[in-house]
Amino acid sequence: MVYHSGGMNQFSNGLVDILKDEKLLRSPLVVRGGLKARDESSVREWLSGWVLEAENEGEAEKRLIDLLHRTIASAPKYPDETAVHFANQIVADSYYGGERNNEVFIVYPSDVIASQYNYAFNGWEKDFTKPQSEQKWNDVFVWPRTVENPGVSIDAGIVFLPDETPVDPGTGSRYACDVKKGDGKEEKVMIEDKKLVEAFTEWFKQNQSRVREACKTYEKETNSYFSTYRDRTEVYKKYFSIFTEEFLGMGFKPDDTDRLTRKTVSSVFSHSQDFFNEEQISGMVRSIGVNWKRAEKTITAKEYWEKFFQNYPHLRPKHVEYYNGDPTSAVYLFQRKHNIGKADTSGIDGVLLGFDENHVSPDVIEKDPRSNPGYEELVSTARRIIKDHYGSK
Repeated sequence: MVYHSGGMNQFSNGLVDILKDEKLLRSPLVVRGGLKARDESSVREWLSGWVLEAENEGEAEKRLIDLLHRTIASAPKYPDETAVHFANQIVADSYYGGERNNEVFIVYPSDVIASQYNYAFNGWEKDFTKPQSEQKWNDVFVWPRTVENPGVSIDAGIVFLPDETPVDPGTGSRYACDVKKGDGKEEKVMIEDKKLVEAFTEWFKQNQSRVREACKTYEKETNSYFSTYRDRTEVYKKYFSIFTEEFLGMGFKPDDTDRLTRKTVSSVFSHSQDFFNEEQISGMVRSIGVNWKRAEKTITAKEYWEKFFQNYPHLRPKHVEYYNGDPTSAVYLFQRKHNIGKADTSGIDGVLLGFDENHVSPDVIEKDPRSNPGYEELVSTARRIIKDHYGSK
């Protein structure tokens, strides 16, 4: 999970970085490992950070094997790290994502991926026509066609950008920032709204027993085999909507108040003791990120991006779609608007859309050449470099 949550509560220019990097989505081996080419100089640079720091050749060989194969993930490391990863039939913003309500995402037609690339499904279902039944495993491995400057062009898909989201005109973020200087560098950092955190902390101290009683009453009224989702939703509104209104009165933004209510209620349900200390209370606010100051003097996200593309026209993606609301719902709306899906041939061609020959099944993914592009050549080059490096000492 370290890479899934990496960069949380930090400013980044993810899309701009992609646009400047030849508009290519890269694999983890390129993004984290820096291995963009397989010539001897590039492989040597890839090895230099750890493998070539070993005391002897034997240890370096062991480190090479670890670098290629050691992983805590369920999938074999080399196929995992050389693939570009996609979610199927949903936008996985709740599991990965960027800024909430300011998501940038890229959608590709399934038949483009299935026909042009070797691919594998990490979940139970091997099916392009519907999402995986469990979101964590909704992970389609797609291997670029070459190991030299590998990637998947965003111009083969549609870049969805937020439309009416209010953002800072300088950063494109919903949040305010400050500039932190150190080691000769400047870094944008988020600013905590201490007044909001303090207001919630004081509110909860005064209302702990009230919240707990509301939770007990809710549990009593919904603790029935015959209780439906609709029943539970109505009872939830009955007892907890007042908290949402009170949070709004404190100064929390409308798109944060419901989340804060749910966090408050779930914290009480899961807390074994009757008392919350101050750190635990403020932690409710911080854990869901509603403690940060919002940007002031905002413009819309569309205005921000159109100004960016006006200044850098060569970086504009080939296909741009502005959207509002939930990302996955926005894609469905786009499909209906453009009558996409009426030519569905999966009933005839199957759930792999007729491109079964490009599908790598889980039982062969570790050894199949399609899911291990350039592996033998990389190992050969790396071992030659290791031998030369330690032979010259």
